[in-house]
Amino acid sequence: MTDRPFPVAEGTTNPVGVLLRGAAIPALGGLLVLTLAAAVLGSDQLRSALVGGGMAVLALAVGPVIHQLCRRWDPAMSLGVAVTAYGTVIVLLWIGFSLLNDTSWLNGDFAAAGVVVASVGWAAGHIRAALRLRQALYQHEETTAGR
Repeated sequence: MTDRPFPVAEGTTNPVGVLLRGAAIPALGGLLVLTLAAAVLGSDQLRSALVGGGMAVLALAVGPVIHQLCRRWDPAMSLGVAVTAYGTVIVLLWIGFSLLNDTSWLNGDFAAAGVVVASVGWAAGHIRAALRLRQALYQHEETTAGR
């Protein structure tokens, strides 16, 4: 029996990929449940939930994808790419919200629900995946020095 709440993903050579999958799967699963519920209520609600959730997942996925692509680069270069990607995401979200501002089919409640469901699923999955990757910094073993 282990004292960790989740099994540990030890020995992985791609921890960023584990975090990306661990966060994306619950976010997309929650979004699937929401869209199935919204489909019963109408096509406008379905599209609105997909738009809100899709925008959230795309915005949240940029960081880990960029980290995955440049994890072996120089840290200064990686930081520059990350800041550029973040700025690009902000501009793209602004453009997306501007284009959707005057649409008649967009239901704000379902779009917001899509954002919330995808974001909460992403955060919960990311936390769970991070706990699985956690490695002990200190070991509580007796030292053999001096014996």
